Order: sequence, then C-alpha cells, then structure tokens
Amino acid sequence: LVVLAIGYNWANKHSISFDSIYEPLFNGLQSSSIPKTIVLDLYHDWPTFSIEHAVGAIHTGVDHFLLANPTTQFYRQEVRLLLLLVPLCLLATKRYVPLTLRSVAIIAPAYVVLCHGADMFVNLVATGLSGVGRTLVQVLVFGSLAFLFPKVVRWRADTLFPPETPP
Repeated sequence: LVVLAIGYNWANKHSISFDSIYEPLFNGLQSSSIPKTIVLDLYHDWPTFSIEHAVGAIHTGVDHFLLANPTTQFYRQEVRLLLLLVPLCLLATKRYVPLTLRSVAIIAPAYVVLCHGADMFVNLVATGLSGVGRTLVQVLVFGSLAFLFPKVVRWRADTLFPPETPP
C-alpha cells in the first residue's frame, strides 16, 4: 500500500492536515498475522516544519493503532522458536547419539520437519485461542518435541512394527 499526501500544500493554510490523511489509514488497518507493507511518501522539498507535522501525525496514528491492536505474536515466530529449540534438541539428543556433522545434518532437519507438522496440529487445536495462548501452546509442543526427540532417535522399526505372526 502506497500512501501519498496528495492534497497537502504547505503554503496553503486551508489545505488538508496530515491527521486527516494518516488517521483514517491507521484506523482502517485490521490486526492480522499477515505482514503488511505500507509506504508513506514524504517529499524532500517540503520545509522542515511540514515534515515534522507529517511524522508527528504518522507517529500518533501508529500509537493509536497499536493501542487498539496490541501485538500478540513475534514476527516470524515459528522460525524464531525453531532457532531457539534446535540447539536444545541437539543438546538433548547428544546424550544418546554422538554429535557428528552427519548426525546433526540428519537430526536438525528431522526436528524442523517434525515441528512443522506439529505446527499444523497447533493451528488446529489453538484456533479459538488468542495470540498469547497460541504462543504458549506452540512453545509447549515444540519444547516437548525437543526434549522427547532423543526417544524418537532411539526407535527402531523392528520394535515399533513387529513382524506379523501367522494366525
């Protein structure tokens, strides 16, 4: 979204104010998990006092928007959580499997894929929860997977799926 201050003329006292331009913009934004990009164009030929008024109006609009729509999630929360928990998973797995380059190259992507699948489950379970509630469920599930991953590493196919015995 590109917003130009069309209609503002610093030399005309009856020109539209910056509050009239930016306040409806921020009032119209909906709180969403989808990132939005907004470009607010300020002209370099404006005098300093006009730029100060514009920045003040933008600041006020953003403050009102953030008070009405508090942030409940971090930006790219899943990625940040994985960056925090992959070393924890590797540390927990280290007790059972020697950490070589090969084992890390297998364990880390396997944990990330497992968490990605678990995130789909979190989205299903935490549908009615607020952003903070969803974050807590996500941390609990991802953290549990990090600590329980060594158990998964030690599973063997023959013990999980015993051969069928003829009737």
